[in-house]
Formats: sequence, C-alpha cells, structure tokens
Amino acid sequence: MRPLLLPCLLLASCATLSTPDTRPLAHARAAAQAGQLRVTVIGESIAEGGNAAPGLSWPDQWRTQLRAAIPGVTFENRALGQRRSAEYLNAAHLGLPSDPADFRVGYGPRFAGDRPWVQVGQSWSDAVQVTRPDLLVIGMGLNEAWLLEDNTLNAEQWKTNLRAIIQDARTWTPAPDIVLMTSILPSREGVPGWGVIPAERISAVAQVTRGVAAQEGLELVDVHRAWSVALGLPDPVSGEVRAARFTERELLGVWPGTADGSDGGGNGYNHPTHLGSREVIVPAFARVMELLRPR
Repeated sequence: MRPLLLPCLLLASCATLSTPDTRPLAHARAAAQAGQLRVTVIGESIAEGGNAAPGLSWPDQWRTQLRAAIPGVTFENRALGQRRSAEYLNAAHLGLPSDPADFRVGYGPRFAGDRPWVQVGQSWSDAVQVTRPDLLVIGMGLNEAWLLEDNTLNAEQWKTNLRAIIQDARTWTPAPDIVLMTSILPSREGVPGWGVIPAERISAVAQVTRGVAAQEGLELVDVHRAWSVALGLPDPVSGEVRAARFTERELLGVWPGTADGSDGGGNGYNHPTHLGSREVIVPAFARVMELLRPR
C-alpha cells in the first residue's frame, strides 16, 4: 500500500502560508517594506516649523530619523500656522497668491519661496489628499485651545472636528493609516501682549485627542504627556511626578525668539526649541517607529 501523502501536502502548504500582519499601521508598514512609504504631516505653526532653523523643526528632525531607518520615504509637510481644524474642514478655505492678514480667509505663501506646495484655489484638505499618504499624522490641538474668539474651550467641538478629519481621510484612495498627536504645553507665565493659555484648556484638548485615538483604534503620539513629564509636572495620565529633565526655558526658548531659529529655536511662548523637538517630541514617536519597521 502506498504511503499517505496528505500530511506532507499539508506541511508544504503551511510552509507557504504567512501569518497575517494584524499590528497597527499595517498599510504604512507594507509601504515601508516596499521602499515606498509616503508620510504627510498636518498641524499648526509648531508643525510648520515656527521659530526653528531649517531642518530642525520636529517634522524635519523626525523626517531625518525616518529616512535613516526606512529607505525610500517621501515626506510632505502640509502644516499651516494659525489655522485650526475648522479651517481644514472648510472647503472654502482656499490657497491664495499670498497669505492673508485674516487667516480665516484662506492661506498662501508668506514670503518668496514659502509654502511651495500651495496651489491657488485648492482647499487645505485637498492639498493634503493629493499627497496620497500611507501615513497621515494629525498634529493639531494648541490652536484649538487658544484661537477661540469667546475665550472658552468647546471640547465637544474639537472632538467632532477631529473625528470629521479622520472620517474624511478614510474615504481617500488609498486610505492612510492615521496617527494622532497631542500638543506641547505653552509657557505657564505667558508673554507681554499674549497672556496665558490656561493649562486646563490644553489638558482638555489633549484628553479629547486621547479619547478619540482609543475609540477609533488609532496610534497616539502623546506629546502633551511627554512634555509634562519632562518638565517635572504630574503625568496627565498616571498622575505620577518625576524629577524634571528640562526647564521651560530650555524647551521653549526666550521671547520672542528669532524667525530663523539662530538662537536655538523656540519663542518662549508656544514654539519648541530645537532641543525640545529633539529630546521630547521626536522621541514620542518611538512606538510609531517600531511599528513602521518591517518584520
């Protein structure tokens, strides 16, 4: 009688099967493995590089780290200073030949060579979609708590807007993996003419972002938590207090800072120094970096 071959056939089949990749960021990781990862960042002035020298804003520093770890990365920064989620969701918030005095009217270059990606008549969200990202990083929050005409925080509106941005991105082809970020803490003492952004507002916005990330199953880069801990403040998640690693001046600089970041970056108020970006913000991407590495 001839031996039964079924077990061998099963073993051969099993050898050709691979375990499905169920870890978060599977789409972006597959693109990274193929050497074709496209990353796009949206956010406010912090993400756009306010008061940072070229190459030393947190997106620039993270881009350098990404390209060193993953070959073939395409990185697009579509952040716009002053703007909020409301402007991103407004289909009538369009590209202009130059940046208007009233940021709510539209957006454009502030000087020659600035924002070279701007196309007149294109909405901010469309300008992001055309980059066809595999990974979309949403770094908003500080302006949600600050640029409010009635000087109050409507956390429910931020939650609604953030979810709308996420749902819109999920309709794109291809639909990107999405990472949410919380914001740094601005100066607790304020600066002349600008006042103080109440810490409870920043915390409320960060807590909404954490909740949306958990509910939507998204990766979270919790900069608000990392920044608080670095300053020796209570951990906003665990409540634990640890020794401070940095002073507020080291992380934010001195008001008003220089536009070209020649003083080390930061503006003493709401923009991080080069050190703050390097030592606090970029390290907060550690889990994202690990998830992007192919198995």
